[in-house]
Amino acid sequence: MSAQGFEITSVLVSPPPLTSLPAVYLDETSSLWAVAYPLQPPVIHALSDVRACSSAEDLGEGDEGVPSGRPTLDAVLLHPRELSRRNAARRGLSLGIGVRVLLADGATGETAMSIPLCVSVVRRGSRAHRSLMSQADGLARALSPAPAAS
Repeated sequence: MSAQGFEITSVLVSPPPLTSLPAVYLDETSSLWAVAYPLQPPVIHALSDVRACSSAEDLGEGDEGVPSGRPTLDAVLLHPRELSRRNAARRGLSLGIGVRVLLADGATGETAMSIPLCVSVVRRGSRAHRSLMSQADGLARALSPAPAAS
């Protein structure tokens, strides 16, 4: 990445091998950070473009188009994914953990970006869940804009 003016000084996220999860790198000298998905060129952003950053998890709530209560056969056939997500949420499972970043964009004003850290089902409150949420919080702190001096 040094050909693009980006020199890795810190690895914020190093995904497990053979996954589709991204790596996140930091260039502290240039105040840049990059998200690199496998088999794709890294996308480089300036730390000054980050407007807000927070950890997030997919709890499977808020599904559209699925009637509440006991599902009918029609609902099961038409919306199997949504019903599965709702059942997972009811059982205390997290369907994904990541970081949401709000970036300044010259053309549209602001752009939202999600960086996934885990895209598999994890029981909330488990050791794995706590570890992943800690990693998400650490990444969010590393990318968060510095508070304005008053």
